[in-house]
Amino acid sequence: MPATASRPEPGKARRARLASREEVCRVPGGEALADSEYPQPVMQSVWVNGQAFGQGRIVENTVAFSGTGAPNHLIEIWLNSVHSGTAAITSQGQWRLDFKRLPLVEGDYLVELVSVAPDGTRVASADSFYFRYDPNAPAAPTILGISDDSYIGGDGYTSDGTLLIAGSSEPGSLVSLYLDDASVGTVNTDLSGDWQLNYQTVSLADGSYRLTAVATIQGLQSAVSPQFPVVVDRIAPATPANLTIAPDTGSSNSDRITNIPNLRLTGAVEPLARVRAVLDDNVLGTVSAGNDGAWALDASAIVLAEGAHTVLLQTVDLAGNTSPLSAPLAVVVDTQSPVAVPTMAIQPDTGNANDNVTGTGVLQIQGSVSDGDFVQVSLDGAVIGQVAVGTNNNWVLDLSANPLADGNYVLTARAVDTAGNISDSETSVTLTVDSAAPPAPIITGISDDTGIAGDGVTNDSSLIILGTAEAGSRVQVLVDDAVVGTAVADGGGAWAFDYRSTTLSDGFYTVTALADDIAGNRSVTSSGYNVVIDSSAVAAPVITGISDDTGAVGDATTSDATLIIGGTAEAGSSVAVLVDGASIGTTTTDGSGNWTFDYSGTALTDGFYTLTAVATDGAGNSSAASGDFAVTVDSSAPAAPAVTAITDDTGTAGDSITSDTNLVISGTAEAASSVEVLLDGGSIGTTTTDGSGNWSFDYSGTALTDGSYTLTAVATDGAGNSSAASGGFAATVDSSAPSAPSVTAITDDTGTAGDGVTSDTNLAIAGTAEADSSVNVLLDGASIGTTTTDGSGNWSFDYSGTALTDGSYTLTAIATDGAGNSSAASSDFAMTVDTQAPTVISLTPADNATDIGLADSLELQFGQSVFSQSGNVQIYTSGGALFESIPIGDARVTGSGTNTITIDPTGDFSNNSDYYVLVDAGAVVDSAGNVFAGISASTTWNFSTPVVSTPTVSGVSSTAANGTYLAGDVIPITVSFSESVNVDISAGKPRLLVSLDAGDLYVNYTSGTGSDTLIFNYTVSLGDCTADLAYASSAALELNGGLVRNGGGATADLSLPAPGGTGSLSNTRILSLMVPAPWTSAP
Repeated sequence: MPATASRPEPGKARRARLASREEVCRVPGGEALADSEYPQPVMQSVWVNGQAFGQGRIVENTVAFSGTGAPNHLIEIWLNSVHSGTAAITSQGQWRLDFKRLPLVEGDYLVELVSVAPDGTRVASADSFYFRYDPNAPAAPTILGISDDSYIGGDGYTSDGTLLIAGSSEPGSLVSLYLDDASVGTVNTDLSGDWQLNYQTVSLADGSYRLTAVATIQGLQSAVSPQFPVVVDRIAPATPANLTIAPDTGSSNSDRITNIPNLRLTGAVEPLARVRAVLDDNVLGTVSAGNDGAWALDASAIVLAEGAHTVLLQTVDLAGNTSPLSAPLAVVVDTQSPVAVPTMAIQPDTGNANDNVTGTGVLQIQGSVSDGDFVQVSLDGAVIGQVAVGTNNNWVLDLSANPLADGNYVLTARAVDTAGNISDSETSVTLTVDSAAPPAPIITGISDDTGIAGDGVTNDSSLIILGTAEAGSRVQVLVDDAVVGTAVADGGGAWAFDYRSTTLSDGFYTVTALADDIAGNRSVTSSGYNVVIDSSAVAAPVITGISDDTGAVGDATTSDATLIIGGTAEAGSSVAVLVDGASIGTTTTDGSGNWTFDYSGTALTDGFYTLTAVATDGAGNSSAASGDFAVTVDSSAPAAPAVTAITDDTGTAGDSITSDTNLVISGTAEAASSVEVLLDGGSIGTTTTDGSGNWSFDYSGTALTDGSYTLTAVATDGAGNSSAASGGFAATVDSSAPSAPSVTAITDDTGTAGDGVTSDTNLAIAGTAEADSSVNVLLDGASIGTTTTDGSGNWSFDYSGTALTDGSYTLTAIATDGAGNSSAASSDFAMTVDTQAPTVISLTPADNATDIGLADSLELQFGQSVFSQSGNVQIYTSGGALFESIPIGDARVTGSGTNTITIDPTGDFSNNSDYYVLVDAGAVVDSAGNVFAGISASTTWNFSTPVVSTPTVSGVSSTAANGTYLAGDVIPITVSFSESVNVDISAGKPRLLVSLDAGDLYVNYTSGTGSDTLIFNYTVSLGDCTADLAYASSAALELNGGLVRNGGGATADLSLPAPGGTGSLSNTRILSLMVPAPWTSAP
């Protein structure tokens, strides 16, 4: 097995020894000399796949090294200061070391050599050998530039078509150059990675080109480099011809006439070219155009004088080609404002001419001005337009495309010249736009509006018509669409039209109106106002009935003291209702002339009444009184009936609990009344009382389900008065047998509660059944008595007066409810009476047994299952000395709940010794709680052990041959004993502590149990190093939780021979571990 990676700290004496080993195993060269009689070794090549390489990069990780040195010496290879291998130097002074077993990891490496002479002299190499293992493709090369890159260096633009191309790549790589993907040559990098390719033998034509490159090292090719664009251009750029200035004020933004003397020049030329500007023979500056050819030169720091100026332009492209000078370009600076003030008017000016109040927002502003090229018009301070001055100095600004909304505005006008200078003086007028028609007027009423005010129904035929409209507007009044006159709304909008000069005949009329505002806008027609002229008397109304008219409908005799009265009258009229000549209220007829009056808010006393009514129409005309309507009120209800019995009332008579599901119900009520019978509030039918008030209702045709019911009754007399409901009569139907009862427990249930096993012979029995039922208790099928359940269904039967003998019994029970229904028998309740204490039927080892194993356990076997309680098991030597005391509840005692108790002492018994065992009374009990009497006599349980030898270690060695071992090699270490031993690894594995230069290491037990030799396999790991493998001390073999015993149970003595002494590992074998640590790249 591999060595366990557990390294305890070595002692002080061992640290010194390990330090000396570290110098040999880890320090390059040890005590090697650079100056001696022997030549210094030389590293010449690193070999990859049969090819030799010098210092630098390799791309494969399985390598060999070769070089020269003193003939017949040994050569040590130190890789990144780690001893990594040894080879012999030939008699010709050549050496080679193959490293195929130890492949390289990616990184940098420094190789140092030490030559070891036969006499032990160590000579170090004079120089280190550097190489780097990198299996990755080289990085893409970089193209840095061309030569001659004319004008702007590094931009790739040139007027020279014969090029030198330069760049960088990984040192030692071969760079291939491509022009527009066609190869143009290869070049090797220098030691710094720089390269240059001469392509001057070819003169490139004008145009755009792409340069790319690829690097190759030992067959590994890089990605393609980023493109380096090259443009060859020998053609001069075009002469610049356009120029704009900013700000270019005034009406045109391209006439180069401005009132700002601080300017910014702009234009367009060949993309990325440079532009030189000359103003009035003075150079303003030079600026570069953008990718789109646009350029801008800020000359705002110069204040130009009033008047005309000349600008000349010239461009130079990216390749350095220069254009001719442009033609002179004029720029004019004019900062003087005009002095004239425009005149201004609006068209059309509706209403009063020249008052600037108009009924339309679609306008033109017009006028004239004596000085200026343009007129600027503002509306409420915001410029809304600028228009050129035309013939005869007139101007017109048309705003019809943007009509003005209704409202008040301030218009201003100023003169503007071509340079955008605005006059200081202005013309201002106030404009009012009112294009909205006035709202439709409203007719609000008539006078006099007799009858119900506001309903437009009147008996007055000479009217004044009233309404509202926009203040100051003129209102035209129409009756049935014919104009009858006009009125003017006052400042509050109210108006009145006197139409009393005309007498209207009875009939229906519609009045409307129109309003005209002061701007002549006319409203829509108002909503119609309906007027009814009615001067005719009304017909007398009729009372037709009352509600509720109980009893015989239509006889006006009722038990309802709160009435609703109904009748007929003229449609739409108001009806006054009278009782015995006194008014009780009014109501209104519907469109058909029907009316009702709700008098239910007043409770009339029983008696006779006379009802009459008078109608008044909407115009206020009243009728004569109606004819009399006689009413009789009788509201006395009969007495509540009584439900007195059911038939058959089984069980206890009169308790209304029955098993009969088909019943006849009887009772009493007012003689000759009708009785409605209700079951749980739902009607089940009616019957009639006889002359004595007795009644009976046969409900036997319906089979009731089991349950509780409430019977009630209501009586109704001949006048329809109904009594209150009778008192509830509770009835219970129960025809179902009760559920089988349960026997749940016995008392006392000794031992384990609830298991039905007890040592108590005088018992009480308990269970559950239907609440308030009678329970018959049976023992082995024979009744032993009865008891009654409580309201929760629990019952208990005291049988303690009878003493049961030991044995098994079966308890059952049967329940009978109050209706006499009996249940099925309960499930069996198994019960055992046991009054006998548990006894031991055998002991292991048996009493007086001999040759007992030193590690054997003890057993007591009982005739039944037993359970641990409290007390001790005590083991004594024959002389009375306590060997071990074990509490019965300790983990060393097992088997509680079974018939076997096992005791496993902590210590081993001594060989050739006698023992006896005592057990406390009550240490265990059986399931009925009967107590074990224990073992109290020293003569009850005795045993003895045989004469047994103790195994000892006779030597430590290995089956591996003497020599040097590498990482992954397995070295079996053998430990021999004086006799065969058995190894128990259930709680841990024995282990052996061995010494290494970097610290001690545990090696776990591997195999060998049942023989006299145990094997500990040690697997060498990377970094393990020692000149002679040995264990740490005589105590290096540890049990580690395991056990090593002979067949007689005696534990082995694990003391080892002293390290280096006779029989020790380092005495019997020379096992050297010269294994380098894992390689890492140089920092």
